[in-house]
Amino acid sequence: MTDAGESLAQPPLSMTLCTRCASIACSCALSTSASALIPLTSHVDVEFDYLGDGEWREQLFGGGGSNVDPTERAIPGDTAFMVVPDIEWQAGPANEGARFERPAGAAWDFLGVDAGAPLWILTQSDNSIAWPGVENNHGQSIVATYSSDDPRVSSSPRPWILISLSDVRYVGSGQGHFALWQTAFGTPTVWMSTADGGITGDDAFFSLENGHDHANWGFGDLGVYVIDLYASAYLGPDMSDPTQSEVMPVVFAVGSYATWQATHFDLAELLDPAISGDYADPDKDGLVNLLEYALNTSPVVADRVGMEAGTGTRGTPAVYVDGGRLTIEFVRRRSATNPQIRYRAVFAGSLAANTGWEESGAATVSPIDDVWERVTVADPVAAGSANARFARLEVERTDGG
Repeated sequence: MTDAGESLAQPPLSMTLCTRCASIACSCALSTSASALIPLTSHVDVEFDYLGDGEWREQLFGGGGSNVDPTERAIPGDTAFMVVPDIEWQAGPANEGARFERPAGAAWDFLGVDAGAPLWILTQSDNSIAWPGVENNHGQSIVATYSSDDPRVSSSPRPWILISLSDVRYVGSGQGHFALWQTAFGTPTVWMSTADGGITGDDAFFSLENGHDHANWGFGDLGVYVIDLYASAYLGPDMSDPTQSEVMPVVFAVGSYATWQATHFDLAELLDPAISGDYADPDKDGLVNLLEYALNTSPVVADRVGMEAGTGTRGTPAVYVDGGRLTIEFVRRRSATNPQIRYRAVFAGSLAANTGWEESGAATVSPIDDVWERVTVADPVAAGSANARFARLEVERTDGG
């Protein structure tokens, strides 16, 4: 398993504004261009088709419905990602969640997280969110039939196509364990697990030629996962004349922040913290990525703008004096979206390094939409009682990053 991300141990990002100007202090970094991956939120197949003469076709397939031209439903693996929402699963009509708790018992140790810990799963049954299947669909009998000694499948001869795990590249602050399994009567059959001895030749899914299967895709932490898979089969009798596909990346974004990253950066950029990391500034507008995420601006377009007081839906905080007190107004991601960040408005009379910044209990919150709200916070100290007053908005990761 490859850790392609960065472990952040840095203080909260902050933006400081005073009563006499709108100057903003923040960090900035590197620059590049970016293009978004395609978000997938419904049924899609991870497809490996053997076409003959040693040629394979690797693609994602689906997302458009049966009435869509099939040629427009094929998606290269490195151009799209599956959305894994950080919402608790609930049974019933609203079962759109992907966050579960790891069951107790040693049978579930392959998941790589402690019993009772959160676990994010795209389930083998349709859960009204991204629903990945495993498919090969080359339309004719090409591969050879053979008997496998793997205890997870029947020993009877079958035309097997093996989908194997090559690597897991993880961008996030956790361990990034991944597993693929199926359950029947509560018992898991584990096909792939990065926590169970690392990646080995046993991390493979057996699929019948021209078969279609669903399994549970599990993730131990929030973040971006690039699951590298390849297919193999035999063309001759007695497991002779092997053939193997190219490796295809299958990308998953677990949680709100990972989803935001994947909708703004391509795959190479997602794997490069100098471009997509929290403290990078690829568009060079003076706002690092974490602040762009927090303030509803783009990390790849230099769109830094000051927020309009009272009506703004994006941009750097507005600061003004209202009722004799310095007031800061900013947009905030609503807690129901589990944004993985914390906002904190604080005030001080000096910008000296040892200044104690003070919070105010007076805040007014106005909803904007399902994701955003507008927050207004007043200084606890009257502006007229001090030579100067400063307001600062702090933004901090809350998922261990």
